[in-house]
Amino acid sequence: GIYIVANAQRRYIFGASLAHVLGYTTKVTMDDLQKDSYYQISDRIGRAGIEAYYEAELRGEHRAFNFYTTAIDTATVGHTMQLTIDAEIQSHLYQTLTNVLAQAGVKRGAAIVQDVRTGAVLGMVSAPSYNPNIFENYFAPNYVESVSALFDDRNHPLFNRIVSGLYSPGSTIKPLLALAGLKEGIVTAKTLVNATGALTVRSENDPSVTYTFHDWKVHGLTDIRKAIADSVDIYFYMLGGGYGDIRGLGVDRIAAYFKMFLAERTLGIDVPGEVNGFIPTKDWKKQTKGEAWYVGDTYNISIGQGDMNVTPLWLNSYVSAIANGGTIWRPYIMAQETTPAGDIVVETKPEVLTTVDFEPRILDIVRDGMRRTITNGTAPMLKDIPVSLAAKTGTAQISSGKALNSLFVVYGPTDKPEIAMTVLVENINQSQSLAVQVAHDFMMWYFGQHTSSSRQP
Repeated sequence: GIYIVANAQRRYIFGASLAHVLGYTTKVTMDDLQKDSYYQISDRIGRAGIEAYYEAELRGEHRAFNFYTTAIDTATVGHTMQLTIDAEIQSHLYQTLTNVLAQAGVKRGAAIVQDVRTGAVLGMVSAPSYNPNIFENYFAPNYVESVSALFDDRNHPLFNRIVSGLYSPGSTIKPLLALAGLKEGIVTAKTLVNATGALTVRSENDPSVTYTFHDWKVHGLTDIRKAIADSVDIYFYMLGGGYGDIRGLGVDRIAAYFKMFLAERTLGIDVPGEVNGFIPTKDWKKQTKGEAWYVGDTYNISIGQGDMNVTPLWLNSYVSAIANGGTIWRPYIMAQETTPAGDIVVETKPEVLTTVDFEPRILDIVRDGMRRTITNGTAPMLKDIPVSLAAKTGTAQISSGKALNSLFVVYGPTDKPEIAMTVLVENINQSQSLAVQVAHDFMMWYFGQHTSSSRQP
């Protein structure tokens, strides 16, 4: 009269801080049972993160029985995954992001840190997060209510903004435009533009109608380094769409360079839900909106506005390429897979997705502009970091036009780059420097306490 039912339960010791990396498990559904004969009705299955992506490797094997219900084979546990995630980096990244958001009264944001030399993800956080242990406590009296609250939350805590969120990149895209403009000879390091605060062009349909495109302030005479450091919209309007003696890249060449950097592709990170970016083109606008492409559209995408959308993961990968000399790596989280006996099954090798070809002198000009973003540009907050960093700020209008997203990309040290970081803060209602604040607090810890302690003998 006694039956033993084997059961397993996860315990996620890092809770919400690692939720979007690890994911969670739930009991199998009828669909799961029909799709895969492996599962039994009492099994659990990975639903997000590493749990879902490596479900087949993690789940092990059931005990096999013969006709008389006698065991003929023992159950085996699944393989072990060693991750690229640094537990200290992940924990501090989570605390830094959530603390800054809480102090500002903002709910949604994300941050990622990668090794620019390999693409390995060292930390990845999306806020708000959730406690994956909620899904394990299915005998708890409030289990249904707790799970339902997560799915009903308007801030979408289960949503991984790093890989699944599409955002206008804002001015964080300007270093890419600068690379393209220099390579194509549209501008040189000595090209000067008088950024008076606004640029007016005539309508391509009716010359009597004019349109004015504004900058965020008057910058005066501007070269490309200052244009990056001070985020000078007028300079990039001209660089992208042309004006006066500057012919501009034009939308076709801009789109080609975005594609060169894989902006329209998924990068293949090993967690579910990664989406590809979107690059607007003349043909797309004609087919979807029934409208011609205008120079104003080119101006918009030249400063990361308009219909262009990318993931924070892609932003970090493109900035890593600037830091490392042109290599876009496949981002990855699983470093090594081993059997229960400790034998290595898979050891992830860094994988080059593409190499963007820019002369070192062009890369150095753009890197110098990004360095000046901190020394005398839009991110002076990071001046006190104990190593030299290079960065780019960005602010992008949400589609409604009634709110803004704050973005920030940074890498360092500039003399020998190790890491790149991208921060997103959604729907900012106060300071536009919230993303910069997150990066500052994390980098101060990383290049202070963390780096110092990790290099001690």
